[in-house]
Parts: sequence; structure tokens; C-alpha cells
Amino acid sequence: TARTTYYVLDTAMRLLHPFMPFITEEIWQVLADRKEKSIAKSAYPKTQDVSSYQKAAEGIELVSELLSAIRSTRQELGISLTDPVKIGLYEIKNSSLLKSYDARLQRQWKIGEISYGTDLPNRTDIGNSVLTKTQSGWVVFPDLEEKYLVKAKDLQEKRLKQTLKDI
Repeated sequence: TARTTYYVLDTAMRLLHPFMPFITEEIWQVLADRKEKSIAKSAYPKTQDVSSYQKAAEGIELVSELLSAIRSTRQELGISLTDPVKIGLYEIKNSSLLKSYDARLQRQWKIGEISYGTDLPNRTDIGNSVLTKTQSGWVVFPDLEEKYLVKAKDLQEKRLKQTLKDI
């Protein structure tokens, strides 16, 4: 936004002024009407508390990991990225942090419904589902059509054969 751009330029000019006084003074005067007569008399930028950035970074990392797992599973099974799917997220670390991203995930990644659980359900409870393990927990694609389940079973058998061959 314009406010962010202004803030970045203003701060950059204050930081650069000791090294480039003439150029930064000219740009400083053009940016806006100033209360200070000169950039040399303005306050030097103060550091900000970055603890909130750490939480945001963790959230973005978690979302990125799960979206990667969801996208690769959809691709492997042949589920179009434009078709909405239901997903279940189980045993997810920081699930409360992830819930704040639900609306964005549903809109941008065509996820119809997101459910959360602390424990992975029994195999009989999740029926026609495909499970994907991530570092942060389990992603479950519940109630899939038969054609996707057949594809998942074929992929599993191929991976098993390759694993046995490698051993």
C-alpha cells in the first residue's frame, strides 16, 4: 500500500542519511511536507519488537507445509485443483494458529470443509479416505470417490514394490 511504501522510504532515508547526506536530504524534502527542516534533525528510527513476527513466521511455515502436502496428494490422485475437497487435519502442532488461516485456505486452495482433531480416527471411522503424513501431523481426505481411492491404492502398491526392491 502507499502507507507501507512511504514508511519504508522514510525509514530508509533516515538510515542512509549518515552515509549519503545530500541525496537523502533531497529525497526527504520531496517525500512530504516536513515538520523538521532537515533530515539531520529528525529522529533516528527505533527498533521494533519482533516477537510477533516469529509467531507469524511459524504460521506461514505450517500453512506452507500443509498446503504442499495437500497439493501433492491432490496431484498424485488426479484431483483437480479447482474442485473443492474436504480435509481433516489431525494431531497438528499449533492447530489454533492454523485455524486463523482457515478462510484464506478455503478460498485460495478450494478446500470445502476443514475439520480438526487431536487424535487420528480409527480406520473404520474414516471410511473412503486417503491419509498423508506431514511433519506437523496428518492430512486426511475423507469420503473420496472410488476412482481416487483406486489411484491411491495403485500408488501405494507401486511404492511398496519399490521399497521392497530397494531393500
